[in-house]
Amino acid sequence: MLSCLLFGFFNFCQDTQASIEVAIRAGATQTEVKELLLQMTVYAGYPKAGAALAVALSALTELEQRLTPAVSPQPDLDTQRQAESNEVRYRRGVEALNRISKASGEAVVNSFEDIAPDLGRYILEFAYGDVFSRPNLDLKTRELATVSALTALSTAASELPLNVHINGALNTGASRQEIIEAIVHMLPYVGFVKVQQAMAKAEEVFQERSES
Repeated sequence: MLSCLLFGFFNFCQDTQASIEVAIRAGATQTEVKELLLQMTVYAGYPKAGAALAVALSALTELEQRLTPAVSPQPDLDTQRQAESNEVRYRRGVEALNRISKASGEAVVNSFEDIAPDLGRYILEFAYGDVFSRPNLDLKTRELATVSALTALSTAASELPLNVHINGALNTGASRQEIIEAIVHMLPYVGFVKVQQAMAKAEEVFQERSES
């Protein structure tokens, strides 16, 4: 499944079509490709994710003719969620974050209280209530993809989220080796420095977990 994790980062690399073909040949489905690209809206924004999706859809159409890749059923979430209130999305986000972090999702909202009170709710409603709660990918895969995305970002602002999602990957069943591979797989796209920084953060988390 690790080869699938590269999909979400096509907005950081140039060889999108070739990467999609490699992943499809390795057993990924079209739905998994689309889900990971959609998830990257949380970390790269709509313009980059949208551009990557446009390339992906074109590549998948061409690959379907040559490789006939498997397509898993995709539920009609748009119809299901049209009448949902923000409160429903918020509660679903809290539940997802609780499963991932093993801590209270309410704490995320409260942590932004002094700066931007609405930001915590936006994170829970969109990132966790909408994106992470979608079917077609399990939480372990989503967390490993997020570790790779934050490795690519490698900013001061992404250090704390990287810590959170390395812990989240462990909480959702990822092994330490899978987390290391998710980071190392970014080496061709983001270089040694960013990968080394992420590996140092992972080592801190592993050490903390060993001591607790």
